[in-house]
Formats: sequence, C-alpha cells, structure tokens
Amino acid sequence: MTNAQTHRRRGALALAIAASAALLAGCGDSSSSSSSTERSGASTAAATADLQPLFEGEGYAAPAVDGPAPKPGKHVYVISCGENQSTCNVASAAAVAAAKSIGWRTTLVDSRSDPTEMTNGIRRAIAARADGVIAYGIDCPVVKQALAEARSAGLRTAAAESSQCAEGGYDTVVTYAQGDFPRWFAAFGAAQAKALIANTDGSAKTIVLHETDVPDLEFAYRGFLDEYATCDGCEIAATIDFASGDFGSKLEQKVQQALVQHPDANAVYLPYDAVLDVGAMAALRASGRLPKLTLALAEGQSSTMAALRDGTFRGAGVGVPQVWEAYQSVDDLVRSFAGASQVRSGIGIQAYDADHNLPDSGPWQPPIDFRAAYAERWGAGAP
Repeated sequence: MTNAQTHRRRGALALAIAASAALLAGCGDSSSSSSSTERSGASTAAATADLQPLFEGEGYAAPAVDGPAPKPGKHVYVISCGENQSTCNVASAAAVAAAKSIGWRTTLVDSRSDPTEMTNGIRRAIAARADGVIAYGIDCPVVKQALAEARSAGLRTAAAESSQCAEGGYDTVVTYAQGDFPRWFAAFGAAQAKALIANTDGSAKTIVLHETDVPDLEFAYRGFLDEYATCDGCEIAATIDFASGDFGSKLEQKVQQALVQHPDANAVYLPYDAVLDVGAMAALRASGRLPKLTLALAEGQSSTMAALRDGTFRGAGVGVPQVWEAYQSVDDLVRSFAGASQVRSGIGIQAYDADHNLPDSGPWQPPIDFRAAYAERWGAGAP
C-alpha cells in the first residue's frame, strides 16, 4: 500500500499520460476529454486530501468518566449476532468480560445470525429472570416484540451497532461522535469510499459485496455509494447480493463468477471484514488477481491487519472499536439501572492502511485509551 504522497505522484502521472494520449489521438472532442480528465483529477485530489483527517481520526474523544457507580450482582444476557463471525464474537466476548469486571453474572447466547434465535435469546433472558440484555449488531425491528416483552418484565436492554425502532425498542443504543448509529455508519461507508477512490487514483472499477439480510448494513452501503458517486472516473463493475445463508461455497461461487465476468475490475468493496473468511477470500485467491485488487476493507479484524502487514492484499479500511462499543453498552446498562441519562461513547471515524494506524500485532486499535477511562468510570479494572 502506498502512502498519500505517493498517491498524489501517481495521480499526477496518470493525468499527464491521459492528457498526452488525448493530444496524440488527434480526433474527437478535445475540450470534452480535457474536462473529463480535470473532473477525474479533481475527484482524486479531493479524496486523497480527505484521507489525512481520516487517518488522524475524526471526532474521537475519551468516554465520560462521571456517572453512577455500577450496581453489583446483576445478571445480564449477552446476545451475539453470530459467534462464527469475528464481527460478532469480538464484541460479545468484550461485553462479557466488561460485565464480569464490575461483578455481574453473564450468559452468552449465540444467535448464529438467525433472527429467530435473536428473539429466542431475549425471551430466554426473560424466562431466567435476568436483569438486562446486551445485544450487538441486532436491529430493533428484528426483535421488537421480544424487546417489548422484556420491558414489560422489567428487564433493561442495551445495544451497539443496532438501529433503533421509531417507538419502543432498546432502552439504550450506543451513540457516536457523528450521532446515532445510522448517521455514524453512513459516515463509515463514505470513508470507505474516500479511501478506495484515493487508493485507485480515482479509477476504481469495483465489485460490490452487498449483504441484503442485515438492515443496518444498508446505512454503510448507502454511505459508500453516495460518496463513490462523486468520483467521475469510478464505476460499479458488479453488485453481488448475498445473505448469511450464502456463507461458504455459495458466496465463493458468486465472487468467482463476478471476477470472471469482469476481468477489468480492480477493486472490491466489503461490508465487513468477516466476509473474507466466509467465502470471498477463497474466491479472490483462486482468481490469481488478489495482489492486483484494491480492497475497501472494514472494521480492522486481526486477520485483516495481518494480511496488510504481510502484503497478502492491499487496501484501506475504517476501524471499528468493537471492544469500546461493548464497554459502552455495559456502561449504558449501568446508567439505565440507575435511572441516569445515556452519554455518547466518544467513538468517531478513523481510517487505516498498510502505512497508517496498522498495529504491530492484533486488530486495529482506536486512538484513545478507552479501557483506562472505563476503569476510572467503574472503579474497577477494565479487562
């Protein structure tokens, strides 16, 4: 992965070659060609300039340390969106660890990406007379009836990376520097597009992987498409619609077919990193084109960071501090039990690539020591 300065040099060279080619051709509408080149160059330059504040981190702030102390002895169910995905299991493990650190008992429920099991998990918490529920990546409309039942039973509910219902729904949902989850996630998708535009010099031909069975992914998807549309030299080569039932060989086949049908594609958009693990990576490797493709990466899982470090693929992504989100879900529940108001998490937007914000090991890490803030906040050692 090249740095921003190198991208600018490559962009300038590409524009010079394009301009020379237009002059040598000696035919066609030269003014139209020049105008198109200028627009493409402007899009690339703007996208590259936008990356510096994204690498520095937009909107990040330390979590609030004031508020009520945790009430010990609570029993909380943690509903995972699917333990077979790093996108889900990292957050659920962090929620369990954070809850235990303040003296709460926890029960982990693996929904296996099944909406019925998500609902059943909340109902199991009700039947067990638990005190609360923490959900990750589970949209309110998917479990709205179960949440209403939980409220009637006196349970408090908190969630992260979840859209809220217009009425009722979760008692709290983690909020961000950019606002609520939909607004933040749209900014996340836009940042993915900015990085992809810059890293392809404004000439991306992208195969877009679009998961259709998770409503909250639409916020990032639409944010990506809206920003991507500002690049005059970019195009969507193909859109692959898939659902969790396609994980494995079906998704692999879909990606393989798109790569065969679009040999000129030079980029791939991922809604989240685990898509690589459930079929996409196998197809990209088998194609032999992986080193030539630029990936619009997502949250920055350990496997993604390792692949960037060793040069398996090139690309840029936008970090998601899932552990921080889980801690904030626990803190939201602490405040909810005490009847206190929810506060924003302090989470913002930060991009990464092989030259920026890449840790020596493990997953991407946010620019603030949030663990220390929560340890001070709770009067306990944050795990």
